[in-house]
Amino acid sequence: MPKILIVDDSRLARHMTAKAFRAVHPEWELVQAGSGEEALERFQEGGFDFATLDLNMHGISGIETKQAMNLHCEVPTVL
Repeated sequence: MPKILIVDDSRLARHMTAKAFRAVHPEWELVQAGSGEEALERFQEGGFDFATLDLNMHGISGIETKQAMNLHCEVPTVL
């Protein structure tokens, strides 16, 4: 079962993204993070197959988050 990381500082955007994934693939595991920093903490859990990242977030940006994630392993990502 795929494990997806959804990262956005907007709670509404995270909710809508998760809702869209669940509508098509209710069996997928969805993990949400409200910041780049939280995303990197969650990413340490491992096992992610895909990630969606908000480009402009408070703190570290989506691009900076993706660069940090790539230090561990590359995961297909949509910014």
